[in-house]
This record gives sequence, structure tokens and C-alpha cells, in this order.
Amino acid sequence: LKTTPKAKDVIAEMYLARKDWWSHLTSDLTLEEVDQLEKTMHLLVKKAIEEPTYQNHFRIFGFQKLTLLDYPGKMACTLFTGGCNFKCPFCHNSDLVFLPENMVEIEQEDVLEFLEKRKNVLEGVCITGGEPLLQTGIVDFLRVIKDMGYSIKLDTNGSFPNKLKELVEEGLVDYVAVDIKNAPKKYNKTIGLEGYRLDSIKTTVQYLLENHVDYEFRTTIIKEFHTENDMRLVGEWIKGAKRYYLQNFEDNENVIQKGLHACSLETLQSYKKILEEYVDECEIRGIEERI
Repeated sequence: LKTTPKAKDVIAEMYLARKDWWSHLTSDLTLEEVDQLEKTMHLLVKKAIEEPTYQNHFRIFGFQKLTLLDYPGKMACTLFTGGCNFKCPFCHNSDLVFLPENMVEIEQEDVLEFLEKRKNVLEGVCITGGEPLLQTGIVDFLRVIKDMGYSIKLDTNGSFPNKLKELVEEGLVDYVAVDIKNAPKKYNKTIGLEGYRLDSIKTTVQYLLENHVDYEFRTTIIKEFHTENDMRLVGEWIKGAKRYYLQNFEDNENVIQKGLHACSLETLQSYKKILEEYVDECEIRGIEERI
């Protein structure tokens, strides 16, 4: 940080204020503790100046070693990446979105060692998030998994169509699941971002509708966000899609916005009936259908 010319008039006051704050913050510390704190601060500054070594690293913050649900028709494991460009109020993985400083990162080498040992048992690897396509090292990481013989499923919010095409065209992804958050006019509210342009999402949807790779669309249904008219508009948007899943919202302590509610089974069934007019296959996922 550098001072501007305007700071010259107040620089002395800034130094005094800084000294006062330092005295206040360290008033209950011993001289030895203050000395250790200063040394630690200097080390942190030194590291901050260095270029991070993880810029092209595929970063993993969660690992489910076995799933029979996440990858249709395959026994798989699921890797959770960190960071997301959306802030959906109903997201139940808020730690993966905001990545608190104490969030434990799983070593890539440990995951690859596990996959090497299990490659004759597991069939697939699910890559989810967060938003996996934010990971700069995703191409190299998926190549390693592919070389082991695994099928790969990618979960994405659809906002990085060029990266998705790159993975598909290189044969690094076998199945893609895209979250359709809501009807286009309600998308910004649903993803927690005002002013977001849907061009990238629309490009991704069109690309998948062209059948370049096996895929599914899906929507998490929230009482406060979705209506029958929204479902009709979504249906018109993805008309002709192979498969579309409705997932009911599940509240938990990690949801970004508190106070949201799931819909009734009857509501989900009415939405399913609407969407069946537009897509080849529509199912309710994660809840038993009882009539």
C-alpha cells in the first residue's frame, strides 16, 4: 500500500493512531508475547509478498469416499471443491462458498492415492463444489483421474461454458449436471447476485441440448423462490432436454439464508407434471413419492 498526496496532511495523525491502536491491542500481553507477535507478523508479510504456490492446484475441501446416488448408475466417490461465484441463499454448503480461514484442505496426493487403490472397485468420480470450474488446475487433475480409468461426472452452475467445452472436447468429462436455479427473470434473486447476465448460462444450456456429452439439468425447489409459472418458463428454456430433476430444499445450519422452506410433495408433483410437457424425463429426486 502506498500513500497518496492527500495523505501528506494527515500522515502524522495516522502514525499516532497506529501507535495508539498497537498499544491498545497489546496492553494485556507480556513483552515476550509482543516480541513473538511482531516476529509472526513479519513472517506473514514475507509470505504475502511471495507468489502463492497453489495457483494451478486443484483444491479439495471435502471427500465422500462412496456414493451410490451422486453418479447415476455408477459406484463412485465425490470430491468437493471450494469457492463459488454464486451466493444462492438456499445453498447448504456455505463453508464451501465462503471458505473460512480454518477450513481444512484435503491433500490432492491423498485423494489420488485413494483413487489408485480403489480403481478396481469404484467406477466414477463426482466433482462438485462450490463451483469446480473456478479451479485453475482442474484440467491437469482430471487427466490424472482419467488415466486411472475412471468415469467423471461434473456438477456446475453453468457459468463457465468455455471451460466446460474444453473438458468435454478433451474427453475429460463423461456426465455433466447443471443447476438451473430458476426462470430467467428470477435468476439474479435466486443466485444472490443483482445484475448478473445470463449469457454464459444460456450458452451452457444450449451446448448440452446439442448432446455433446451425457447430461442432466436439475433445480432445487424452495417455497419462497419457485412457482408453477417459473416451472413453465424453465421448461420452455430447456425444452427437449434428456432429463430434468426436481430436488426439494433441505434446511440445515449451514444454509446461507435462514428461514427458507421446502415445498410439499403435492407441489413437487404438480411441478413435475408441468415439466413433463417439455423434457424427455422428469423425476423428483431425494424424496419418496407417495400418493
